[in-house]
Amino acid sequence: MQANISSSVIDLLQTCKTIFLARQLSANSRKLYLADIRNFLTFLADQEGFVATNKLKNPRLYLDYLDSLREKAVSPSLLSRTTYSLKQLGSVVGETYSSENPARNLLESKPVGTQTAGNNPFENYIKHFINYLNSVHLSPYTIKSYKSDIERYLIWGTRHLSSTRLPVLLTSSNIKKYANHLSEIGTTAKSTIERKLASLTRFKDWYSQTYSLKQATDNKSDSSEDLKTTPLAPVNESILPINEALPGGVKNILTRLGFNPATLISFGLLILLMSALAFFGWRQFSKDRVLLTQAYPSSPVTPNRQISFQGRLEDSAGTPINASTNLVFRLFDTAGSGDPPTGGTELYSTGTCAITPDTDGVFSTQIGDTCGTAIPATVFTENADVWLQVTVGSETLGPRQQIATVAYALNSETLQGFPISSTVSAIMNTVVPMNQWGEIIIGEQSPRMTGVSGTFAISAPAMSITTTTGTSGNITIAPDGTGQVNVQGNTTSTNFFNVSNAQLSTGSLINGTAANNNTGFLLLDLLSGSSPTSKFSVTDAGLTTIGADLYVSSGISLYNNAVSDDYVEAVGFCTGDGETNCVTDFASLSAGSSYWERTSGVLSPANLNDVIAATTSATTALTLTQTGAFNALLVEDQASDTTPFVIDQNGSVGIGTTTPSTLLTIADTTGGSGILLTGTSGNQTARLQTVSGAANRAELLLNDGAGGPTTLVKLTSQASATNYINNSGNLGVGTFSPDARLEINHATGDNLRLTYNDADGTASYYTDFSLAADGDLTIDSAGGEVNLAANDSLSLLAGTGALTIAGYSGTGNAASITSSSTTDTNKAVNISQTGADLFARSKNGFSPRIASTKEFFIAPPAGIKTYVDTTIKVKHAHVFEIRESASESSTKCRRWEV
Repeated sequence: MQANISSSVIDLLQTCKTIFLARQLSANSRKLYLADIRNFLTFLADQEGFVATNKLKNPRLYLDYLDSLREKAVSPSLLSRTTYSLKQLGSVVGETYSSENPARNLLESKPVGTQTAGNNPFENYIKHFINYLNSVHLSPYTIKSYKSDIERYLIWGTRHLSSTRLPVLLTSSNIKKYANHLSEIGTTAKSTIERKLASLTRFKDWYSQTYSLKQATDNKSDSSEDLKTTPLAPVNESILPINEALPGGVKNILTRLGFNPATLISFGLLILLMSALAFFGWRQFSKDRVLLTQAYPSSPVTPNRQISFQGRLEDSAGTPINASTNLVFRLFDTAGSGDPPTGGTELYSTGTCAITPDTDGVFSTQIGDTCGTAIPATVFTENADVWLQVTVGSETLGPRQQIATVAYALNSETLQGFPISSTVSAIMNTVVPMNQWGEIIIGEQSPRMTGVSGTFAISAPAMSITTTTGTSGNITIAPDGTGQVNVQGNTTSTNFFNVSNAQLSTGSLINGTAANNNTGFLLLDLLSGSSPTSKFSVTDAGLTTIGADLYVSSGISLYNNAVSDDYVEAVGFCTGDGETNCVTDFASLSAGSSYWERTSGVLSPANLNDVIAATTSATTALTLTQTGAFNALLVEDQASDTTPFVIDQNGSVGIGTTTPSTLLTIADTTGGSGILLTGTSGNQTARLQTVSGAANRAELLLNDGAGGPTTLVKLTSQASATNYINNSGNLGVGTFSPDARLEINHATGDNLRLTYNDADGTASYYTDFSLAADGDLTIDSAGGEVNLAANDSLSLLAGTGALTIAGYSGTGNAASITSSSTTDTNKAVNISQTGADLFARSKNGFSPRIASTKEFFIAPPAGIKTYVDTTIKVKHAHVFEIRESASESSTKCRRWEV
């Protein structure tokens, strides 16, 4: 742009700066005025091609620029400020070039909607519409918004539409063209466009209803307009001066009393003011509160929270900067201190915005829209003052500029600091409106409505409290402290309190819980009567009291056993149908009226000969369940002098004791028979046995016949007894009639085996003892020796063949008797024989013999010569040999060592 502006105009801008500073305008005002002037110069450069000082003297160019702003539907505040900025420029031009101020008449040129009635055919319609808005009690700020929106549209319509007739201007298609125009310009937010359309729609509806005219169409030309349907503007009546309007007599009286017209007018205005204050006060505190529901539109509109910022960038030499520059806009709650300013709390920041000024360095941006995100509502509603700080590149400018809130924007967005929810869904710290469907929607998570005193009452012809479909939410009614939930009604013939659930499959239809361990209260208590008395109650322990008869139509189920109506009817147990043969108290039950009786807290069959039994088809005849630290079953006799049987809480059984220490404890304190097992008639064997197959049994035999017990223990492995302990204490193994303290009976094989270290039955060191059929004893040692311990003796009783050593076929001695004694009195072998000879026989027939006369004889076989070594000592025989000759080799002789 600077190439299209003469140097004299640029110098004029510097002059404007100097003059604005001399007029003591604020820095912010100076910047805004200069920005508006640069925008005006840009407009001239686009329209005229080159801007010189002589063009700045042309008033028409100023008017054209303002008209272009009106076509763009800029805000009234911006239009007003621009007009004042141009007037400031005009005054500088007039002073500098000694000419007339070209902008002196700008403020006298009014928009179409603000001209007099003679020049503006729409003014009276707008005035009557405003009166209508007042009649429905809209706020002054809202009415001002309606008026501004309508006037801007009419200005745009008279310039761009084919007809200026109001019915044509108010067609839906023309209003839509206006909305499209605003959207194409791109300087108006979407919410602002929607608000303007709402204002125009309401004005169109009012116009149609008030004048009962058919809407015109865009295709209808001016030449075909029906003059009969053209509305006439309301007539403006002229107002005469009061001294001319008053009758002469009245005027003379006022003159005589000393009243002049000016005093009368002042007095009348005072009366009018007081009346207006009284009227509007009455409407504020009474009538308006009732008619607030007639406010329009049905959905509240929240203006955008944006700040329009304009400025000019130049370097230290004053040269405009037209390159893209990073700017950051921040909002603070204080002005701060210092240069650049610091301090305060940052309320909002746009972040870095790349802004490209024009060739003159002038730029314009929308903070919270084109630069940065939307400004939060809390910035203005929770802070009395807001200050703007600008950072260009890395340099923070100072001082901070205070933001002046536009009255309409603040009023439309908040109510005494609380904003109206734009979605007609109240959230925290917002005003909740009612939408067009008559709904009040609360969008805050877990909202709460609280009354601080008195009784909070909600009334309606009908009332429903529900949760949102699909949420499965709960409805909780929770009085504080000792508060109660009281439900009162006046029904006479219908159900008063209904609880229904068609989907219930598990759980309870009604569930009440007293979540404590207290006692003495009622879980349920139903009363009736003019003087209410309890008719049905349930205590904390579950005891149920019924004030009258209990009728059961199909029987009562007690645990798993059903009791038919032959037994339980009314209150008590009965024997017949209906109320015949019934009693009203357990204490008075007798055998004639019931099957049970209760005496001293004991419930028993009325007929003591009756037996309590389950049916043959019952799965469990009797189930006793005990969850506490008490006995599950206690059986006492009637006199209660003993405790015959008990099952404690651990499942241990006690007989004769109440404290069993094992799974089965039997205590006989009387010294009686203890445990007695008897068999049935014909088989007097009572057995205590463990059976694991037919061949394995353990039997305890206590009585083996009528003659008294003869066998104490009987152990069997087959059908016949093998192990017995009889009443004499004899133990029999393999025999049931032991004749000695231990008798082992076995027909074949070993009778007794002594084994060394045979824990698993695999040891190979043992000695077997076995008896032959004639009673001979055989000792068979696996080691091959049977030894007597030192100083022990072996004695053989007299008899034929008392000791026989036979069957030896080895190379050693068949028998070896050795003595280590060296004295003559100790013998290796001492053989004593009384009344007979002692014989010994060898294999080859040599038979030495010691006669009873102590003579030693050797009888060789036939043909064998006998030779006795002279070394043999007959008295103490040590070694003697038998040979055929003295020269015979000793290998052919027979030798005995004694």
